[in-house]
Amino acid sequence: MLPICGKCHSAIKTRPSSGYLSCSGTCEKRFHFKCVDVPESLQEQLESVPGLNWKCSDCLKKCVSFDSDSLNVFLGKKFEEMVSNLKEVFSDLKTDLIKNAERQTHSWSRNP
Repeated sequence: MLPICGKCHSAIKTRPSSGYLSCSGTCEKRFHFKCVDVPESLQEQLESVPGLNWKCSDCLKKCVSFDSDSLNVFLGKKFEEMVSNLKEVFSDLKTDLIKNAERQTHSWSRNP
């Protein structure tokens, strides 16, 4: 049975190296080069470089969406940590300033 193009839904009658791409994303669909507008220079690289992967636009959207969400969660946690650390630093700074002010006031009251 011939593979079906994920875009035009017609049979793919050529070898992988001469006219179609397999998506390395979650869909694992195959596409004619012409159906996904892959430039010739990229076609040549995909054919000649072992291990070079290509993802269709749907799988790329899923990756970007997933990565953005993960990044937001990560940055959110980091931001919360930074805010917590800053609160602690400013609290310590406030305490030190009050102690220094009290010492200064005490020393001034003893030496009029």
